[in-house]
Amino acid sequence: MPRMAARPLTRSAAVLASGVLMPMVAACGAVSVHVHVTRGGLTGTSSGLPATRARMPLSREVARRLPDGVFYVLAGANAGSYNLWEISNIGNEIQLTDNRLGYGISDFGASPAGIVMADASSGLDRLARLTGHGAVFLKDGRGSAPDINPEGQIYYIRPGYDKSHAFFDLEVKKSFAAAGHVIYRQHADIIGGDWGPSHAIAVISGGHAPHTTGPQPRLLIMHSNGAVKTINTGFGNSLSNVIWSEKAIGLAVTNWNGAGEVIPPNGSRVRLPRGWFPAAWSPSGSELLVVGRGPSIGIWQPKYPHVVRTIGTLSRSTMIGEFVWLPRPVKL
Repeated sequence: MPRMAARPLTRSAAVLASGVLMPMVAACGAVSVHVHVTRGGLTGTSSGLPATRARMPLSREVARRLPDGVFYVLAGANAGSYNLWEISNIGNEIQLTDNRLGYGISDFGASPAGIVMADASSGLDRLARLTGHGAVFLKDGRGSAPDINPEGQIYYIRPGYDKSHAFFDLEVKKSFAAAGHVIYRQHADIIGGDWGPSHAIAVISGGHAPHTTGPQPRLLIMHSNGAVKTINTGFGNSLSNVIWSEKAIGLAVTNWNGAGEVIPPNGSRVRLPRGWFPAAWSPSGSELLVVGRGPSIGIWQPKYPHVVRTIGTLSRSTMIGEFVWLPRPVKL
């Protein structure tokens, strides 16, 4: 997909305007959030690349207050210049990719089976596997907004390029080496979402920025048997993003005004506290990492729906595009 860094935040993007986080949709359907770091420094890379002087996504003080587990984070100077980092509460912040400005990692997915990325180092989004030696591009490279489940299945979006194929295709590969096959096709834009329970996939259909024209956005669940279900949300035309996982207690969705809600399997809707929106489910699926005013990050639990436990306030010098929260580091 051609690089379109100027297009309005996963997974969704967010911009800081008048002190309010506003979700926006990034070029390849990723969710982004303006957040900020207080320290920069010499950072190592686990891919064998030379260390580069880069701003770390989180200050060490905030990182040490993170919950247990490992956080994979897209971060950079702007939405077109993201690189992937691995962060934990033991003080480690490791830069995993080293793409140049304007040619960053557009989106990614991580699970115990590996890390898949939409890598725009060539100017176009191409699917790649992150290894201990850097990015290895997949054979059928074109695609954006990828995600990978614990079994190693990968989905991604392949947009239409001309009148001969004016569709958005949702494709699935059984593994990094397997060929992809189309499981869903439509003319309207498809915004990447997440794998969920029982190999289901959640996506946003027809999402578009405020004050632009487009179809009514819909939250769609693609089931492994081919069934497609529309999920009702409380956000109507302002629906902008969805966060899910294999063990999540529900779908977490966002609107363009920075509001969030969780939709359990029974279809009820639980609004997140005002000013907070979802970023990543915990490995157990029982807690939600959320981003809010300040900007800050915190933890929300369904048993205390009106409370967010704040982890820390983030600096204003780095944009963060996406979080994935895993129980332990991925073996590259």
